[in-house]
Amino acid sequence: MVTRAGDLHPPTRISETDFDEICGTYRIAIASRQNLRADLDLLVEQFAALMRGEKQQPSRQQDRKNINDVLHSLERATYGLSRPQGASGRSALAAAASDIGTMLSAHWLRERFPDDESAPRRRPLLADAGGRTVTRVPIHAKRYDIEEQSLTERIEFVRHRPADVIATVVREIELGLQIALRKQDLQPGAKGGRKPLTYRHCLIMNLAEFWTGLDKSIVRSRESDFVAFAEAICECIGWPTDGIFDAVIKALDQWEN
Repeated sequence: MVTRAGDLHPPTRISETDFDEICGTYRIAIASRQNLRADLDLLVEQFAALMRGEKQQPSRQQDRKNINDVLHSLERATYGLSRPQGASGRSALAAAASDIGTMLSAHWLRERFPDDESAPRRRPLLADAGGRTVTRVPIHAKRYDIEEQSLTERIEFVRHRPADVIATVVREIELGLQIALRKQDLQPGAKGGRKPLTYRHCLIMNLAEFWTGLDKSIVRSRESDFVAFAEAICECIGWPTDGIFDAVIKALDQWEN
C-alpha cells in the first residue's frame, strides 16, 4: 500500500503512554526525555497548524474556476461595451473619465490608440538641468511623458472615447488572466499524479536532528533503530507508515546535505 499526501491529516500529540514506551524501546536517557517531549510537542503543534491552514485554503481547481469566472465576466463586459451606445450610455461612461484617465498613462494611450491624434503627446522639459525655467524650446528638443502635465489630456481622451478605452482596459486584464491560467498549468502537480509527501519528509528530517542530538547514530538499513523510531513516531501522531523506509532514505539524503 502506498501512502499519499491526502492520507496525511493534521497530527495529534503523542500520548504519555506512547511516549514512555518509545523512550523505553529506544533507550532514551531519562535526562533527555523532557527536552525530547518538548521538541516533539512543538513539532506536532506546528505541523498541525500548517496543515489545518492549508485545508482551509481553496483548492487548485477552485482557484482555476474563480479565475475562469472572472474571465467570463470580463468577456461579457467587453461584448457589452462593443455594442452601440445611446446618448445616455455615452454620457454615463464619459462620467468615469476622471477616474480612468488618472490611472492610465499617456504612453499606454498612445500605444493602444496610435491613429488617434488626440492621444496625449510627449512634451519637452520646461526647465534646464539647473532648475531654471526654459522660455524657448528648441524644435528638436527631446520630449518626454510627464504625467502631471498630461493629466487633463488623458481625462479628455477618455471622455472622448469612453467605451473604447474601457473595453481596451478590460481586454488587457483578460490577457493577463489568460497568462495566469497558463502559468498555473506549469505549476508542480498541475498535470496530476502523486503529490509529494512534504510534511512526512520534513518530519523525518526533524527526527534525524532529535536522534543525533541524543548522541545516537543513524544507520541506513531497514532494521535500524532510527527507521523504527521514525515509524513509531508516525504511528503515534496518526500518520500511516507505509513506505517509511524509502521515505527515511530520501529525507536523510537531503538532511545530510
